[in-house]
Amino acid sequence: MSGSAGLILGSYAAAPALDGWNPEAEAAFLHAAARLPGVSGLEVPFYPTGQLHKYDGDWFLEQVRQLPDHLTFVVTTVPDTMSRQDGSADFGLASLTSAGRQAAVARAAAASEAVRALTAALGRRAVLAVHLFSAPRPVLHGVPAGAAGRWLPRWSSWRGSAGTVHGRCWSIVTRQYMAKLRSRAS
Repeated sequence: MSGSAGLILGSYAAAPALDGWNPEAEAAFLHAAARLPGVSGLEVPFYPTGQLHKYDGDWFLEQVRQLPDHLTFVVTTVPDTMSRQDGSADFGLASLTSAGRQAAVARAAAASEAVRALTAALGRRAVLAVHLFSAPRPVLHGVPAGAAGRWLPRWSSWRGSAGTVHGRCWSIVTRQYMAKLRSRAS
């Protein structure tokens, strides 16, 4: 990776694919976003399909091959995590249940596979970090001590050269509505 300073653009949140699938518009958007002054990378989503694009993961991998070589990527798991949360309130790396934590670890492994596919498509180490969202939604009692971190040794072996950014672990705090636990990067 080039390591050049610059902005990581959360491009998927503004991409035309949010409103439907138009490959030409999406390609034009990606190429324009990658060439904006000061942009050194793009944040890309990991979807419930196991792909890095909402409609066509293979198409996306072909497109990123055509982007400037200096570009790095941050993979965010928020779309996958939110989708899983819709199906199971106990899903999450910080779940109170073993099943909820195991399901989240399995999705972290799937995200790791998507990172490997992106790395292979580019033929270089271009993933700067993976942004893991721990979940679950707020509960009335705290997570057992250490439960959220039990998966970290496995993640370290899966992520390769990519860093980890862990964020948005919400917790109920006595006499308060919620507190956002600090995000931390490794």
